[in-house]
Amino acid sequence: MSDHQKKSSRGWNRLTLMLIGGVPLLVMLAATWLWVFVARGELDLVGMLGTANRGILVRPMMSVEDLPLRQIDGEELRFAELPRLWTLVVPATEQCNAECAETLYLTRQVRLALGGDGLRVRRWYLNLGAPLLRETEALIGDSHPDLQTVVASRDKFASLVAQARLEGRILEPGTWWVIDPMGWIMMLYTADNSYKDSIGDLKFLLKNTSEEGLP
Repeated sequence: MSDHQKKSSRGWNRLTLMLIGGVPLLVMLAATWLWVFVARGELDLVGMLGTANRGILVRPMMSVEDLPLRQIDGEELRFAELPRLWTLVVPATEQCNAECAETLYLTRQVRLALGGDGLRVRRWYLNLGAPLLRETEALIGDSHPDLQTVVASRDKFASLVAQARLEGRILEPGTWWVIDPMGWIMMLYTADNSYKDSIGDLKFLLKNTSEEGLP
């Protein structure tokens, strides 16, 4: 092999190595770019690719990590310090009436139906400033021992969800929603959604994510 051929071969090998090393980096950069724009709501990737979900996708997704949360005893609750679980949230602004009780029952049955994956899911009853009446405390204590009552400011919550233009729907009776393990409000269910709708979506999400909730 001539010197010229050897130099050409070495040059081609270097180029091949650069391409092999560069492609994964480009893929990572592209994925990061896509995530930033999707999270900001500047790119509707789900709408472009299509989706089979039955719930209402919250777009742009909204993070609750900066939303001040408290436990029922007044102690501060920091989402970022909690175990990385999926969270089913039933919002409440007043006494838990029959429709509220039905929604709590539905989310309980959904979690149970997930079997072993139910251990990756928790349930919250989100109180937005209304006093927790004795009847509601009794309902939660008797029928929902796994349900955690969390308190947030109604004004701060409204400010958070205003960007998705879903405030009216996100608080209407019979509504509940899903927070992913990283703290993003990403799916909304209304009274129009069936039990099977939510089970199908959650099984898909849990199947296609790791224990930490990441792909």
